[in-house]
Amino acid sequence: MKKFKFKLETVHNLRKRKVEHEIRNLSVVVGHINKLSNEIKENKAEITKTTGSFSSIVGGDLNYLRIFDSYVKGLNLQNEYLERQINEKEEELNDARDKLIHARKEAEVIEIIRKNRYKEFYDKMLRMERTEEDEANLKDVVEDRRGLHKDESREQVKPAEKVERKIRPRKKGPQNDYEKVMDYYENLKQQSR
Repeated sequence: MKKFKFKLETVHNLRKRKVEHEIRNLSVVVGHINKLSNEIKENKAEITKTTGSFSSIVGGDLNYLRIFDSYVKGLNLQNEYLERQINEKEEELNDARDKLIHARKEAEVIEIIRKNRYKEFYDKMLRMERTEEDEANLKDVVEDRRGLHKDESREQVKPAEKVERKIRPRKKGPQNDYEKVMDYYENLKQQSR
């Protein structure tokens, strides 16, 4: 059986690589967004932690309250900046998703074409094998018939073998019609002389 060769195999491999590349790009963008989200969570956790501990330690000192307030405002500003970056990265994320979806569709189209071609190839090979098998069986049948005809024709062509008959002494008088005719002929022959 022949080996299946897909003419667009290189295109198929390139499309697979493109899908892998787009997955990597998407994972980089998602990783960056996750990093920013984690920083926001850490800042919020830091704000709640320091607020609880600061009020119990400092008490009512205004200088410490101003320092603490500016520290919390700085963390809040940093969170706002990180959220803006996340929003900007959302566009990148959507673009990366779209590219990945497009690359997967292209790869899937080539894969479907490949499967269809393989199915056609497989069906064609099965038909060819069946045809070869049928031809071989038909050839065997024809040869068997020819062999029988050859045997019959040989038997017909063969000259009949001479069978030596033993001469038996005759009983008195003719036994069958042939002998009767022969006796009559001999009698006529003798009389005509």
